[in-house]
This record gives sequence, C-alpha cells and structure tokens, in this order.
Amino acid sequence: WGGPGGYVYQKAYLEFFCSPDKLNALVEKCKELPSLTYMAVNKDGDSISNVESNDVNAVTWGVFPAKEIIQPTVVDPVSFMVWKDEAFDIWTKGWACLFQEGDASRQILDE
Repeated sequence: WGGPGGYVYQKAYLEFFCSPDKLNALVEKCKELPSLTYMAVNKDGDSISNVESNDVNAVTWGVFPAKEIIQPTVVDPVSFMVWKDEAFDIWTKGWACLFQEGDASRQILDE
C-alpha cells in the first residue's frame, strides 16, 4: 500500500476474549509493564483501560521513499467501543449458533 522500496512496521497487538478472572490477572501483570497498553470491554459496555479517552495508538505504519509516514491502522477507545458491538454480535449470533442449546461450548460463548 505504499509502493516499492519501503518498509511496513507493526506493533505487537492482540485481540481476544477472556473471562473476567483472566482479565483481572492480565491487568495486574500490566501494572508491572507500563509500556503495555490495554483496552477491555464486556458485552454490556463496562470497560477498563490504561489509556486516556482521546489517545490514539498506531498499530501499523509504513515508511516509503519520498513520502510522509503512512498510518493505515490505529486503535483508539472510541473505535474500540464500536468494534465491541460487532465482535460480540459475531461471537453470540455467529459462533454460538453453531452449537446446540445446552452444549458446553455454547454456554462458554453465551457467557
């Protein structure tokens, strides 16, 4: 997306679902590593984060000859909350429907 002779950089970045207990353990660990940032939200919109509401985090960017830095992927709290709705819809209306009611996998997805 930037032409020949350039470089694309990407930060380590994870998106995943986990239980509240696992989230609490991760948040505690992140306190020991202040260079790590995180945003977490549950289906109801309750969130926890160590970034400010107007912070923007570039996840990928490119450097190409005779061009300004290109930043195609950023993560910020506002877009994260929009992503939340889409992610939980896919999780509950897409994946969960693959399992019958009462199935252990369906229960995990529903909870």
